[in-house]
This record gives sequence, C-alpha cells and structure tokens, in this order.
Amino acid sequence: MYEVVINPRSGSEFIMLGPLYGAFHSLVRVLTELAARGIIDESLKITKPDTFIVSLGNVVDNSPLNLETLTLLLELMKVNPSQVIYISGSQETDNTWLGYGLKRELIQRLGSTSLDSSISRFFSTLPRALFLQDGNQVIKISDVPSSSELRCPALKGSEGKLRICPMAQDKEKGVVPRVYITGEHRLMSYRQNFGLALVPSQEGGLTWAIFSAPNFWYRHNFSFQYDAFVILTIEKPFPQSVLTLYAQEVEELDGFHKRAYYEAMTGRSLMNTALILPQGENPFIPSLKVQKELEACKKGQNNAVKKLEKAPLYIGCTLDLTKGGSPIGRAVRDGIALRINKINAEGGINGQTVRVVFMDDEYSPEKARQNVEEFITKYSSNLFLCNLGSPTLETYIDLVKQEKIFLFFPITGAPIFRNADIKGIVHWRASYKTEALALTRYMIDTLKVRNFAFLYQSDSYGLGALEGSNQVIKKEGIKQVVNVGYERNTTTFASQIKQIKEASVTGLGFFSTSLAATEFIRQAGVEFFIGKKLFALSDLADESFKKFVAQRGLDLIISQFAPNPMTSTLPIVKEFRRALSEQGLSLADVFTLEGYISSSLMLHILSKAADYSIDSINKIIATMKDELYKGLPLTFDPDTRELVHELWLDVGKHEWIEQKINKEA
Repeated sequence: MYEVVINPRSGSEFIMLGPLYGAFHSLVRVLTELAARGIIDESLKITKPDTFIVSLGNVVDNSPLNLETLTLLLELMKVNPSQVIYISGSQETDNTWLGYGLKRELIQRLGSTSLDSSISRFFSTLPRALFLQDGNQVIKISDVPSSSELRCPALKGSEGKLRICPMAQDKEKGVVPRVYITGEHRLMSYRQNFGLALVPSQEGGLTWAIFSAPNFWYRHNFSFQYDAFVILTIEKPFPQSVLTLYAQEVEELDGFHKRAYYEAMTGRSLMNTALILPQGENPFIPSLKVQKELEACKKGQNNAVKKLEKAPLYIGCTLDLTKGGSPIGRAVRDGIALRINKINAEGGINGQTVRVVFMDDEYSPEKARQNVEEFITKYSSNLFLCNLGSPTLETYIDLVKQEKIFLFFPITGAPIFRNADIKGIVHWRASYKTEALALTRYMIDTLKVRNFAFLYQSDSYGLGALEGSNQVIKKEGIKQVVNVGYERNTTTFASQIKQIKEASVTGLGFFSTSLAATEFIRQAGVEFFIGKKLFALSDLADESFKKFVAQRGLDLIISQFAPNPMTSTLPIVKEFRRALSEQGLSLADVFTLEGYISSSLMLHILSKAADYSIDSINKIIATMKDELYKGLPLTFDPDTRELVHELWLDVGKHEWIEQKINKEA
C-alpha cells in the first residue's frame, strides 16, 4: 500500500469526485461539464498541466452499470496517467467489491468470473491517500477517515511533482494534516446538501465530505438529487486555498451552477448567501465585499489569513462513538463540530483556529484514560471538552484533581465529580442526583405514584441518580421501592426483569443507558409496561430510544438538562437552529444542542481568559455571577463547580416544563 504526495504550484486545481457507487450517467454528465469548461477535451485529455482529477473511491457498488462506470474512469486514467488519481475506497479494499454488484455483472454479462483476479489486482495498486503539501501545511484527500498511519510523510520535493511513497509504518512520524477531504460516508452523517459539507473533524483537522452522484442510497437517505464535483484551487500559502462546489439537479438537468464557495482551511463561506437579494439576482455571486477580500487574500494582505498561520488551539474530546453510549456521543460530536466550524469560519479565537480532536473510547474506562494521555502527549494541550461518561471519567479524575488537565462541561451528572476541591473541571448540566430528585418529586406530587422500581447502572452514573430518588422517597416515607442494578454494557436482563415483575410497582425509573433500557423493555415484553409510569434521566433522551418507546405505545417522562431544541426561543437555541439550517442539517436533538452550547460556553470563557492556563480559566469562571449568556442564566457555584441552575421535564408535550433546580428533597 502506498500514498501520493504533491507539492502543488499556486493556481493548481484538483477536481474531486465523491463516491459514485456505479452512477455511470452522473459521471458522464460531470465529464461533459468539464469538457464544456475546457478542462478536458473530446478525447478526455486534461488540457492544463497543473490540473488533476481525483476520484475518492467507491466507484462501484450495487448498480447495474458498474462496468461502464469503472471502464470510463479507467479510460480517463489511461489518457492522463499522471493527472488522474483514483484513491482506494472501502469497495476497492480487501476484495470488498466481490460481495456487491460488479461481481454479479461479470457473471451475468460475461458468463464467467475470469476477470475477478485482474480487477482485485488493479484495486490493490490504488493509493490510499493523496497529500497536498506546502511545508508543514498539509491537506489530505482520502476515502479513509483520518488515522495516524495516514499522516503525510515529511518529504521535500519540487513544485508540481507527483511522488509515490510507501505508507508510513511509524504512527508518530509525519505531518498531521490541517484539512481532510473525504467522500460522504453512509454512516457519517445524515444531512441534506448540494454535494459538499463540513462534518465532525478528524484528528482535529477541518473535515469536508463530498457527494457526487444521486444513487439510490443517497436519494433515499439524504434526499440528494444532484450531479456534483468540487474544485480545490491551491494558493500559497495554503490558507488562501478555496473549495468551489458545482452541482446540477438531476430532475431538471438545468446545468451546473456554483453552489458553494469556501476557504478550505477555515470553512468560511465566500458566498453572499445570507443577503436578501432583489428578484432575479443570482444569490451565488460573491458580494463586492467578498470580492475585495479575495483580492486582498491573493496579494497576501488579508490579516485573517496571517492569523491562520498560527498553530491551532487543540481541544481533546474522548467519547463513545461505537458502543452503548454512541447515540449520545455522535450527537454531542456533531453539535461541537457545528459550533467550532462556525467560530473558525469567523476567524477563530484570539487569532487561532480551534481544532477539536474526537477520540472513540467505546465507553471503556481504560481506553478513555489512554485517549487522554495520548492527546496530551501528541498535541501538547491539556484542554478537554464534553468528555462522555461517568465510569470513564473516574479513570482519569486524578489528572483533573492534580490540574494536569482542564475539562469543560463533561457529559456526566455523577455527584462525585461536583466538589469544590476539583479545580480542573466546570459543569454546565445538572447532576444525575438533581435530575432524579426532580423526576421523583414530579412523579409523587403530580402523578401520585407511591410505589417504585429503579433499574440503575451499578457505577457512579446510576448510583448518583439513585441517591437523589431515595432522598425524596425517604422524606415522603414511601416503603414500596425495588432497586435493581446491572453491570455496565450488560445486554441480558433476565434476573432484573424477574425482580421487577415480582414487585407490584406503578412507577419505573431508568437510571441506565438507552441501550440497556431498550433491551430491558424488549426482553420484558411491552405488555408488562402498559399502565405504568415510565421516567428516565436525560441520558435516555436520544431520538432512537424515544422513537422505540413511542412505537410501542408507551409514555415516557425524561428530565432534560437543556431547553427544547425545536421550540425554545432562547437566543442560543435560535442561533443553534440557524447554524443547523446553514449546514443543511435537519436532525436536531438535545445532545446536539448540548454539544453546541457547551462549545459556545467554552469559547466564551477562553476568549476572556488572559491565556489558556487553568488558573486564568478559573479566574474567568469565578466571575460568572448572574450572567445572562444568550438567554442562559449562569452563576458559578464554587461548591459544586456548576454553572447551571435549571432543568426541564419532557412530559411528551410540545413545550417542556422548566424547573429551577432545588437540591432539597
């Protein structure tokens, strides 16, 4: 396996095609457009020496026209052997293609599989990544999400020369890219766009994803109806480089239009799309202000570009992206990315771009500790944001207590982390104890429940919530209570179901993960829950669990640490919804909002700090008394290290019930 490295000249253009998945007609229409623009001639020859066409892989899939699509791309490569770069995608790697449409085509159309080995050999010759390098400024183009083994080799070479390099074996060597460009992966994000979107960052670098063809999957899951290609125009230094998206709607075939225009390294839009323009005026023509900025940029006089040459400010974030807590982890990650992309597009913070490095810990305490230590070493930063999980935080809380790291707004409500002596942490969300106390009080006072069962995770997460509920129950003198624990990552609940079914209960509280609650309900049978009052902590507020419960005709009351993302009129929530709309996103849940708000609060604090030391950060936090930040009331409580003083109850109605936090039963 190998990779391609180019030190491109200023003015070089890289025309990028996202995954085609056998969309032959879309590829033909794109090439026809390139011919009309004079980029290729009738023989498919690229007309300029510093122009390259890059395919981001996944050229074949479940399509009836895989052979035609692949053959056309091969012809393009044959005519332009040094200017067409076909990067290996997941379909071209490890013989994955054999399980999809191309294999069936060979059998149906040729009557044999004699070409199998030849096609596999060809796919094995494809590079895994293309690196564009200008000193320590690197842009990586690859179907593979960022990984350390795909760093750019630290090589020197003449401008415009294409170099073939063996894949780096030493994960610690090489240059970490500032920007990643990848194909839109089917599970990366569900969004509507014209063909180019910012997605959660890879290893802290700004990450772009490209659509190019309206195949069945993209039409069905993304409502994507466009032929599209993206041109990366290189300028020196690299922060002046721009990405331009051209797309046409396939239902109309009304020609390719410039749909978006961005600074590649900041995500700042150079299109004047926010203005209300006179009827008939093209909204995709840059304003005079933007045109002047572009001219200044080319002359090297743009101060924003000079600021971008500073080293980025790296922020760590370890969270579960693949296991039981992944619905929360992915939503929080998306909210953080939304806010960080916005600040970078505005010029960064204090002249620096912000790079959040997302690390998957699989809800494993050991891996979370490893992620934290590796981040500190690799990025020379001790700032973290929205780390997810109580048991994971326990494994590195010693680093927080020793003030070796500072943790902004962890996704945990465990009471054990809310202590005046832990100076390396600040909380925005309420504690699980407070959430459970408010929920139980509502169940008793409003719904008149007098007998309870609690399914709780047997660690600081579940036990903290149980403490709050028991505080209320003890005060009310309620005797009919069953507390049933389970170990983290448990998926079989036979014994817990037996214990709860043997008790006569009206109210059932879930102090668990959404995965555990889902399996408990599924294994117990829906009939058991009919007529019972179900309630849960905010960690069960992910849309998939709420949908699961609703589809079974069950009612669920959930405590919420944030206002309703769809209906709240708070300025911060309105800003969140605007940011979603600008990025073409339609899925807004409370965890995405939490990531957005937490990022906003962190940026607010850092922008006022003298530097990024823990002492400076704590001095700013200590001054936050009766502060109203975009509609959010903030007052720092030094005893609990909390800023929040309210929560909400989602009782299944359009408006959520706002409650001032009362820590007394």
